[in-house]
Amino acid sequence: MNDIETATQAPNQDALVEKWLCEATPDAASRLDELARSADGKAIRKSARRAIYLLRQRGIVSLIDTGIPQEAPPVAHSEETMRAWASAYDGAGNRLFLLLLAGWDGGDSTMAQILANDELGIRNLTIERHRRREIAPVIERIEARIDDGLAIAEIEPDYARHWIEQFRRLNLKRSTTTPSGFLDIAPRIGPPIGTYEHPVVYDHVDLENGIAEAEPSSDPSDLFKLTWFDPWFLAVEEVRPWLRRWIEADDSSNVTDVEARKLARSALAKEAAVDLIPEALRGRYITRLEESADVLRRRGKSDEARMALLQARALSADVPIGDVPFAVGVVVRTLEAALEMTIESARRVADSATVVGD
Repeated sequence: MNDIETATQAPNQDALVEKWLCEATPDAASRLDELARSADGKAIRKSARRAIYLLRQRGIVSLIDTGIPQEAPPVAHSEETMRAWASAYDGAGNRLFLLLLAGWDGGDSTMAQILANDELGIRNLTIERHRRREIAPVIERIEARIDDGLAIAEIEPDYARHWIEQFRRLNLKRSTTTPSGFLDIAPRIGPPIGTYEHPVVYDHVDLENGIAEAEPSSDPSDLFKLTWFDPWFLAVEEVRPWLRRWIEADDSSNVTDVEARKLARSALAKEAAVDLIPEALRGRYITRLEESADVLRRRGKSDEARMALLQARALSADVPIGDVPFAVGVVVRTLEAALEMTIESARRVADSATVVGD
């Protein structure tokens, strides 16, 4: 069964429309054209026709003679028409992109805020129109929040396109649709021109040479003290199966020696890291650290950027995940947080029972 047959029979037709729009080739336009003419549902035919129109705007036309004018010129791809900002990652793998697209008529600019997740793809989109004099204050307010935990920095437009495309591919891989309005604005963003074989942060930060007088700490606990990495936890629900053993490892009735208790918890944390941080998540953590370091570097936080990159390098080493201090550290701090939540929940239940009893 080919893609067109799948599109006309399967319920996930919107994902195929987006897939072909993302491919942006004459062959993809031909597939969209056939879908627009042969799909059973009115909504999917309309979606396919809209995708064909968007491809036309970029000079990409169907190989099939559909009556669509063939002389549509390619839209010029100019980096000067867009400015881009990107945030560091949060603990759940979310990242914010802020795109400023100049008005085609020289009037108001379009500001697009794209929230993306490194496992789920593009999740949310907000589009606003701003007058030129309104832009600077908006950007200044966002950038001013760096000490409150939101690190955001201006990045090269093509690097933004690169990452937005990567997140969009996750939507395609998972067969999930992008937020409403994304397909309309995607042609204005455009595809990346360059290729990025490694994160750009390594073009500016060399971990082997030129280290500052005071070398940044390689202890992950020091990284987690920074405001941008303090919220980095695993999902509490994921560590709950390990919580009972975590409590038992520190139970004075079982282990009385302080050092022995520490060793017991350390061994448990390493075991849990193997279970809770598979290779895919390990790779995402490396990217989160590298890209967050890039944002911090751009904002003048060089030592903090190095701290993040040192953890990324440790994660990239060919060693078991249980032997990586960063991974163990994430597990430990999540278990501790889960334990605190459990104790607090029990306290509230006890307080409620006391009030009822009174």
